[in-house]
Amino acid sequence: GYYSIAQIMGKIALFLPAPLAVALFPKITNLHVTNRSPLKILYKSLLITGLCCFVITTSSFLFPEFILKVIAGKLNPVSEDLLGLFSLAMSFYSLLFIMINFLIATHNLKFVLPLALLALLEATFICIFHSSLKVVLSILVIFSMISFFSSFFTVRFSPRGKLA
Repeated sequence: GYYSIAQIMGKIALFLPAPLAVALFPKITNLHVTNRSPLKILYKSLLITGLCCFVITTSSFLFPEFILKVIAGKLNPVSEDLLGLFSLAMSFYSLLFIMINFLIATHNLKFVLPLALLALLEATFICIFHSSLKVVLSILVIFSMISFFSSFFTVRFSPRGKLA
């Protein structure tokens, strides 16, 4: 109930960059293979995705009643509390999706092990600390941020020449 209603905006934020990532993958790969820096495209993609997610997340925090009324047709105080957190978590997973596509397109797989470890740690935290949906979503927010920034720094501080 409560969670499924709140997740709708989060899903919008999460799946919003999918077409962008799919369209940019071959272009990034081409630039990388021809030894030209694809970072400009990465930054533009992150900016576009970030702006869209910012609008969704800000709206979710500022106007939860309106959004829930439009999406679900009903108001629920529990869903209102979850909406902003869910949107924030999914926004960072959306940015992470762009980063993962970029890293794969540039044949940089150094992100896999740290991301897998973070996912295991996240699952462990959720198993241990699951007293409420708000706590679980807070864990998702924290780990989505850590995952995004760790993948970003994988690109930013890559020892591979001009990629960083």
